[in-house]
Amino acid sequence: MNKKYVDQLVIDLEEAKRSLPAVSPFCNAKKMDDEEMWLGSIAPEGNVRKISEWTGIDKKEFPPYGQLTPSQMRRLVDAIESLWGAYNWNHDLDVDLPVHISYQLLTLFWDEPVQYSLDAGFDITFCRGRRSSCWLKEWCMCKDSPYDDLPEIKPNRSNHREEGEDHRHV
Repeated sequence: MNKKYVDQLVIDLEEAKRSLPAVSPFCNAKKMDDEEMWLGSIAPEGNVRKISEWTGIDKKEFPPYGQLTPSQMRRLVDAIESLWGAYNWNHDLDVDLPVHISYQLLTLFWDEPVQYSLDAGFDITFCRGRRSSCWLKEWCMCKDSPYDDLPEIKPNRSNHREEGEDHRHV
């Protein structure tokens, strides 16, 4: 992939991090009765947006992993994780996960609905809960689970997979 394109995408991710909403838009902070702690309420179900909508970066801007070098993927993964940290979006990816899998999973979820709340944060779970179809494969805690009968959670994968690419072969 063209170095200038990757450089610009990293700049766009950094700019999106600097352009966070000033206050969590769904926070209804209230003071607890006898304590000095403030609580934020969780966003109502209808008040979430896709990551692409929060950040202003369309999922289509991310090149397929096969067009990137490992160092380009590492730069983009680091920039995405930094951006997600600014939004207080947490994920369950292992730091030892190969960079091409991290990149694919982080961009796979780009059109998933998430909440922005600095108070409560938002957890993005990549483990599907089933050994037979877990995207994290041997890097996941479910690999040793005796249970393989939980319903599989499937994200909206539009605009991510290359023609003929199967998400289980990440």
